[in-house]
Order: sequence, then structure tokens, then C-alpha cells
Amino acid sequence: MGGKPKVTDLLLEAVRHASMREHNKVDDQLDIVLSKHSECLKILFHQEYAEQERLIKIIKGGLNDIRDILKTVSLMKWQAERISEVVSGFGELWSTQILTALLRMRSNQKLVEKFGSDSISNIVKALTTTSHIHHNYVFLDARRVITIDEDAIKDGAVVWHISEEKFMEIFKEEEAKLGDARDSILCHFIITGYVAINTDGVAVTLKRDGSDYSAAIMGKILRANSISIWTDVDGVLSADPRRVPLANVFPE
Repeated sequence: MGGKPKVTDLLLEAVRHASMREHNKVDDQLDIVLSKHSECLKILFHQEYAEQERLIKIIKGGLNDIRDILKTVSLMKWQAERISEVVSGFGELWSTQILTALLRMRSNQKLVEKFGSDSISNIVKALTTTSHIHHNYVFLDARRVITIDEDAIKDGAVVWHISEEKFMEIFKEEEAKLGDARDSILCHFIITGYVAINTDGVAVTLKRDGSDYSAAIMGKILRANSISIWTDVDGVLSADPRRVPLANVFPE
């Protein structure tokens, strides 16, 4: 979720306040998180009230889970790294589900415009008799795929064979759902960055700014020819522009 303060920072601050038993400040941080997402959903889904409600329910459910986790933090007065990782990962889960819903909505709208019906299921069934390709978008929690062996090296190492096997299982499941329309539907996975799971099945993260690393990992798993990193700078800079205002973009 864009804009300052970032959702990840708000969630980490909530963990810090909980460890100091500053309950009002915890509530303040989580209220801002909910407000940011609510405003975003109103803008993106301004005429899709059911989708707004579905997504806000997911976010509120996640915030309730966070509050339960932070009760333990407050009780123990302990800002454990593992708990911070679990809590900070919620923002990525929410934003990815929002993006998936938005892309799916726009793709379905194009179907309705082309075929003149408001029954998406009927249209999809009819695709088997046309040359039209429908784009379907599927949310994928990277914790179902990217598996990290935290004992391998300091920051963990990807367990490639397990990660690839997990993804192939998911891919086959989604392909089977398409049935006879599989040749007329192009499936796109919208995958969370930043979060992963370790070999013990415990949620972890790839640390701050780990989403680029997630993209590289998934690129390898998918055997992609290339990956594209969308960023807020114009290229590779000679230094951190936040610290060096005169940093230059390398021409190549």
C-alpha cells in the first residue's frame, strides 16, 4: 500500500508499542492501516460494493489476528523478530489480494463488454467455441511456494526443489479448475512478495525490501526469460538518492 507511512512500518510500530504495553498507540497504528485500505478500496471498487465488503472483511480479519498476536507481545514485553516478521507480512497479503481482485474485475468487465452478458460463468463456458482469450487472475500466497532453509546460511537459502514442487502442484490445481475452457483462458498468478515459509512450516519474510528477491525467486521457479522490477527511480543510480542528492543514473 503506497504513501507514507508505509503499511509495513505501521505494523512494525504496532509490534514495538505492544512490547511497551502502549495499547492506545497500538490501536492508533492499526486504525491507520484500516483507514488506508478502506480509502483505497473505495477508490478502486467505487461501484463494486460487494467486492469492497469482501476485501475489507479480509483486512479486518487480519487485523483481528494481529491484535491477538500482539496480546502475547504485550504480556511478555518482548518484541521478538519472528513475531515482527509474521505481523509485517500481512500488508503484502492484503495488497496482493486487492490487486488480484482489481485485475479480475477489469478482465471480467471486458468480457461483458464483448459478449453482452453479465453472467461471467456463462461467458467463460462459451469461450470454448470462440477464439477469444480470457485473462484470469489468481491470488497466490508465496508462503505456499517459497521455502527457506534458515539454517543453510545467515539469511536463509531457498530450497529450490521443494519450492518448485509446491508451485507445480498449485499450477496443476488451477489448470484443472479451467476444465474444457483451459485453451481459452490465460491464467496469471498474482503472487505476494516479501513473505515465505521455512522448512518447519513457520512463516518468515525475506527481510525489508525483499519483494525484489521474491520476484527473482519466482522468475527462476517459472523458468522466466526475464523479470521486470518496477521502481520509483529511473534506473540504476550511482548512490542512494535519499543520501546523495546528486546521484546519477548510469547510462547502461
